[in-house]
Amino acid sequence: MGIRRALLVTDRFLYDSGAAARVGQVLSDAGVEYAVYYNVQPNPTVQVVNDCIAAARTLQVQLLVALGGGSIPLRQPASWWPAAVPWNSTRARTSPPSPACPSWR
Repeated sequence: MGIRRALLVTDRFLYDSGAAARVGQVLSDAGVEYAVYYNVQPNPTVQVVNDCIAAARTLQVQLLVALGGGSIPLRQPASWWPAAVPWNSTRARTSPPSPACPSWR
């Protein structure tokens, strides 16, 4: 696929339970670096979506992976993906990941 970087979008429970780490391991095994955005809550605000977009831009991800049900997949619609990360992005990382995106794995 040529994917090198991904953002795993989930909630705090699935992050703390280790479910995100298990999905992340699949990404790592495929040679994909990933970061985790775990601030999604039930009925998330526009700010949560904007924060996730900002994390995707900053980290220059090429793939979003939604883990969870209900609000999580709804926060990753195709309608905002092109605006979040241009396909041919050459921008350098301008700021460190937010606390919701602790580090590359």
